[in-house]
Amino acid sequence: MDNRFAFKKLKPRIIWITILTFGFLTILIISFIFLKFSIASNYEGTYYCQKEKCFISSYMLVDDIKKLNLDFKLIINKDINDLVISSIGDVELINNVAVQKIIINVKKQNFYNYQTISYSILKQKQNIWQILWHNLKGGDAYINS
Repeated sequence: MDNRFAFKKLKPRIIWITILTFGFLTILIISFIFLKFSIASNYEGTYYCQKEKCFISSYMLVDDIKKLNLDFKLIINKDINDLVISSIGDVELINNVAVQKIIINVKKQNFYNYQTISYSILKQKQNIWQILWHNLKGGDAYINS
């Protein structure tokens, strides 16, 4: 008969810990779904200027170029600009990897002419679950998705 009202006899501290844990886990799951992070890919290219117009010439994988979108942003020296593509070359095989030459228009920067620089292309935003899924797939599955 003593176990009949066992829930009422629980200490209030245990009930509060249970409620706070449930609330914390709920907030954590909701933030993982709705909180999105920007994904950036890093590349290297040659910076050069001709007649007050400046460009970055670089090689990218064919799959990366297929996924390029003009909504993406270009990051050079922590400066975010719109991605403006001047031209995309033909497909070439370098060490049995299909790449294409891409030329991107940029603002004048404080680089020397024909200096190799690194830049990033800011892609779409993804939540934690999408980032984890792509990283767990890894390798060729990540490239083909």
